[in-house]
Amino acid sequence: MKKNITIICFVFLCFVSANSQVPKGINYQGVARNATGVAIANQQLGIKISVFDSNAININWYTETHSVSTNLMGLYTIVIGKGNTLIGKFDSIDWSSGDKWIKILIDPTGGINYILGGNLQLMSVPFALYAANINTPQKLSIVNDSLLLSNNGNAVDLKIYKDNTDSQSLQKVGNTVAISNGNSIKLVDDDSMNEIQTISISNDTIALSKNGGTVKLPDNTDVVGDLLGCVFVHKYCTGDGTITNPWRSSDSSAGIKEAIKNLTPTKRIVYFKPGYYFTTGALYIDFGKLLPNLSNAYWKSSFSGSGIEFQGHMANIYVNGGSLLTGGKPGILFNWKGEHAFYWKYTGLQFYGNVDTALVQWGNGYEFPLNGCDFDITANNGFVPKNYKTTASRSSAINICWPLESRLHLVGVSATGSGVILQTATFCTISGAFSNTIIPNKNEIYDKSYALNLLNCQSNNFTHIDLEVAYNGIKFDQWSIQNTFSAIFVANCDSNAATFDNSSQVTNGKNVVISIRSGSTLQAPSLAIAQKLFTTGSDSTKMKIENYFDY
Repeated sequence: MKKNITIICFVFLCFVSANSQVPKGINYQGVARNATGVAIANQQLGIKISVFDSNAININWYTETHSVSTNLMGLYTIVIGKGNTLIGKFDSIDWSSGDKWIKILIDPTGGINYILGGNLQLMSVPFALYAANINTPQKLSIVNDSLLLSNNGNAVDLKIYKDNTDSQSLQKVGNTVAISNGNSIKLVDDDSMNEIQTISISNDTIALSKNGGTVKLPDNTDVVGDLLGCVFVHKYCTGDGTITNPWRSSDSSAGIKEAIKNLTPTKRIVYFKPGYYFTTGALYIDFGKLLPNLSNAYWKSSFSGSGIEFQGHMANIYVNGGSLLTGGKPGILFNWKGEHAFYWKYTGLQFYGNVDTALVQWGNGYEFPLNGCDFDITANNGFVPKNYKTTASRSSAINICWPLESRLHLVGVSATGSGVILQTATFCTISGAFSNTIIPNKNEIYDKSYALNLLNCQSNNFTHIDLEVAYNGIKFDQWSIQNTFSAIFVANCDSNAATFDNSSQVTNGKNVVISIRSGSTLQAPSLAIAQKLFTTGSDSTKMKIENYFDY
């Protein structure tokens, strides 16, 4: 049965400002009724709508479909141009080609079996869509005394404005800028000083205050190194030298090996920039394998008198990154088997670690004599063996083998073992502080420790020595004879200031103590104990004490 559908429709077109884009659609509303005029309420409809050039429906510009629902009054709403396109493009409709009609087809069951709902002519309002295509601009120009607008625009005669009656002046009073016969502006920022910035430099970065930005200087270490005769260790590392991102290198040496490889007769200083350096594992610095062109005689001749220098003010070298290192090998061993070091210098370096033997060591037995060398270093070894109460520890902070006529200023601290071990030191001048720390978390001193351990040391001058926080101050081992001690300070030594090993030999003379200062011990504070400590555990035939006085 054929149904007659009555369509009551409303068409709306929204206008927008000139700065907005014309909407690509036409609002359309209609009311669907059946043949008896009753509204088709709350029902899904299928809509097919087309745009034609005339009522004759001779040119079909555009066709689309919609699926909509009516409300209680049979009202439905669609936007022409936003449906499912079947023919053409909505944007391509030529609204300037004449009258436009729309044809409405409807399926009251919501399908695609459409019934003619009627034709409707679009009046002038939708033709705002055509206006969007009008984009010919106008130009403003001035000719003589006339202001002109192109494209049939009007003109304005400017002659009446040429009498100069509108002359104005600009002035600033306080924090206000004013124009005569016009308005004024109050300046928010009138402080002549608040834009002053300061420039500063930190390491390789120049900074401008007040968020002025920063500039990182290019790496000029090679240029500076050439001028100062230095090879910079950190150049061969990654990191930035902070404790959280220390300098490290792929060869585990914190750049030390590569720096040595790049030494020359005119660049003899291995320079440690202030900061933190982390090595990995036990590090063996073998100069015989690292120094370049060993076959060239200049390494032997040119360095005898002004040898290699290792400098590092505030350079903190953490052996194995500060982690526990066992296995009986020194944390860092500097050696050149079969050769002599003449006038080498190690100054300003600070070593830290936790090693079961020497934290840092120079030479290995009699392999590498150190002739006329200069040491000014600090080392702290925190190693504590598990069975420390029953077993003597082999650890030490500093171990120097065979220094000859050298100057040694050392600060050696070791939790157990010895603060400093000197082997076969002869004709040296030695000063510094030697001690053992209190064992961490136990508040006790290791009872098998020696602040300074001398093995076969002869004819040395020990001056300005501090022996502190140790069970035994100095241990004389093997042929340690004819040493002179002056300005010795003894404090917090629980047992003896000096002891002699049973195997010690005295053949050519005693060790002489010229002056001693005593301080408090853990057991007997404020007593004059220095002489007692040196003599009680010492052989009077091997030690001569000339005088002592209280601290």
